[in-house]
Amino acid sequence: MADDGATVIIDVGSDTCKVGFTGQDSPHKIFPTILGNEKYHTLTGEEPTTYIGEEAQHKRGILSIRNPVQNGIITNWDDIETIWQYAFTHKLEVIAEEHSVLLTEVSLNPREKRERAAMIMFETFNVPSFYLAIQAVLALYAIGLRSGTVLNSGHGITHVVPVYEGASISHGFQGIQVTGHDLDTYLATLLLERGHSLNTTADHEILQLTKEAVCFVSQDYEKAIGNPEEWNNFETTHELPDGKIIVVNNERFRVPEALFKPKLLGLEDLGIHEAIAKSVSLCDVELQKLLMENIVLAGGSTLFPGVVERLHKELDILMPPTLHAKSKILAPEERKNSAWLGGSIVAALSTFQDMCISKAEYEEVGAFLVNRKFI
Repeated sequence: MADDGATVIIDVGSDTCKVGFTGQDSPHKIFPTILGNEKYHTLTGEEPTTYIGEEAQHKRGILSIRNPVQNGIITNWDDIETIWQYAFTHKLEVIAEEHSVLLTEVSLNPREKRERAAMIMFETFNVPSFYLAIQAVLALYAIGLRSGTVLNSGHGITHVVPVYEGASISHGFQGIQVTGHDLDTYLATLLLERGHSLNTTADHEILQLTKEAVCFVSQDYEKAIGNPEEWNNFETTHELPDGKIIVVNNERFRVPEALFKPKLLGLEDLGIHEAIAKSVSLCDVELQKLLMENIVLAGGSTLFPGVVERLHKELDILMPPTLHAKSKILAPEERKNSAWLGGSIVAALSTFQDMCISKAEYEEVGAFLVNRKFI
């Protein structure tokens, strides 16, 4: 339970919702950002039961699943309101109107989405104050920085965001099409070639767990993929939840390679190393050395073994000699929760309430204050 008056931190992503309180060093609860109703129900005139979070995940095979967050953006407000209510009542066991709320958001979140979030928090949940914070900026705060380049790659987004003194540099933003969900789908395709069918909605979690357990980033992909006789050196087994054993070898490094080579998925896009280099190059020249020497990884899709070493290698090739800098990559152990942790740190500041929009301010000025106060 929270201390009286503790700020509630909500980091809602395309895959999971992380919630907790000010000052905690990890989320109090993490649950899937999904809802579902039974595909088939008796014609009794009753409304079908709505399942949320883990319960929806466990019943996924018999439910019509909805995810109100797509590519990091809230797309269904009724459903996200249901999820937030579930978080307050069932996960945190608090009354919303007794707690300030810090909500995270993706970079370049549309103005109308930001205003709608504030409106729901104040008008539906009656919170006393509200703060909206960009996930990439919070990822820096989580490790004590105010400036740097954040590579945030999760289930629904892969973004590169340069930040200077706590403010994101919007003209340096780079969005990449390859996300954790795309890697899951790619793994399913490769496993199907081996005769393992994991293509139903119920297999969603299995694919994620398999990817996290066996995949790694190759330091020389072209050499590895070009030597089939050595693929057996990468061979390993993985046990599925039903006890079935699958064998994988080159899939282990082929899947994460799509982060560096989106063309493997048929996408014409920059790799993460190229996006970082381009992002930095679009910023003021006097900031580029600082931004290249403070590259911070955040999100679950940056957890693959070997990703830091490979990024170093690729970035040092791409960097112009005139920059006189070597890439420095910071990969915090808890980077899957970086945005939430940064929010917990910000909300613990003595000045936090002054940074928020209060209920009185909202009632006087309106929701558009969000776009004036949180830049």
